[in-house]
Amino acid sequence: MADQQNLQLYSFTVHDPEAEAATYGCIAPSLEQARRSAAFIGYKNIIFLEARDLEGMEISGHARESAATNPLVGGEWLPLLDLMARHFRLHKPGRTWVMDVFPHEAPFERGSPYVQAMMLPEGVTHLEIGPTTLLEEKDETHAEFLHFLGWSPPLDDRSPNYSVSFTPGISVEYIAATALQALIVLFGVSTKDGFSLSGVGGAVKEGVPGIESLDPQEEYKLVAPVFGLTSFHDVKFPTTEVFKERYAD
Repeated sequence: MADQQNLQLYSFTVHDPEAEAATYGCIAPSLEQARRSAAFIGYKNIIFLEARDLEGMEISGHARESAATNPLVGGEWLPLLDLMARHFRLHKPGRTWVMDVFPHEAPFERGSPYVQAMMLPEGVTHLEIGPTTLLEEKDETHAEFLHFLGWSPPLDDRSPNYSVSFTPGISVEYIAATALQALIVLFGVSTKDGFSLSGVGGAVKEGVPGIESLDPQEEYKLVAPVFGLTSFHDVKFPTTEVFKERYAD
């Protein structure tokens, strides 16, 4: 969990002629650092609007506690939430963060659940879950439930996933908890499954307390590290023979 002492949410209007957004917001320890964040994105002509203290789900501890007490998520998921949050760093529009699920019964099957996110020009975080085809197979009432939770339906073939957006300042812990809730409830993702994450720096290679790196202990090697919840994971990796028969190119 990130140290948020002395952090505030800063808001600006953007006046660059070619800017993709009219406003920008970010969390920073000072106005100077907030201006640097805007400059890093490419916003040079900005006007400061306000700075305020963080509140509600902008506070990491509040979001984490909410996830732990949420009956749809629960405390057993906190180590994965912490892993997601630690590497959820989208400081520039267009950069992405992805978490793939490795179902414990068939970890290499195509079409497994995933969640992905990117930062939009306003500082908004755009989160998606998929694949929609699998969602439709698993739960016929998914559309109603996702609408209730604030998710928007797919737009077209270029935007085929359900999505939800978070205003600047919302904690990464809350975003991670939102993703987990949808994966658990709608896709049936369980604490037995494995998870692989990647972000700006590539594949995540180091875990956090309560998370273990999984090793198939076979002749084949994983393309990226797969993690599991300590004492819960039960990923049944295929034998080398089965892997070569079903999954090797």
